[in-house]
Amino acid sequence: MDCHHDNVLVMSGATDGTARVWNSAAGKCVSGYSAGPETGGDEDTNSVEAVGLSRSQPLAAVGSLNGTLGVYDIPTGVQRHKCSHPGGIVRLQWAESGYLLYTSCLDGVTRIWDSRTGATVKQLSGHSEEILDMAVSRDGNIVLTSSGDNTARVFNLQKPER
Repeated sequence: MDCHHDNVLVMSGATDGTARVWNSAAGKCVSGYSAGPETGGDEDTNSVEAVGLSRSQPLAAVGSLNGTLGVYDIPTGVQRHKCSHPGGIVRLQWAESGYLLYTSCLDGVTRIWDSRTGATVKQLSGHSEEILDMAVSRDGNIVLTSSGDNTARVFNLQKPER
């Protein structure tokens, strides 16, 4: 779940592979998205595990266990980008700037995406098992991850050697 900084829009994801953006003041669904493949798939692999609303653009992001990250235009509901991951997405977070998107996955890698192009900007590796949680600093320079390998990692994007 996510709540937009203005507290009007809220977003939810579900195990059936759908995500919805709601207007909390009106109590109405503004937009809906499907994370499932065009054909096939099941509830377990299509489950939406991570959602997020951009702070600066009218964009929503949906991450699912099938490894699909969808970036959607909220007013039109049109999918701008479909980004594939080799493992299921368990966490996502928009950067304060609004165009970078961080995802953490069951393959133990955190990826940074450019929502304007759908391209991977950077991959942060080091875990030997799935990532369970992730936090990103306000300025986007520090990424903290925890993993099923019983470790936590701090990635300093300004000083990558540290």
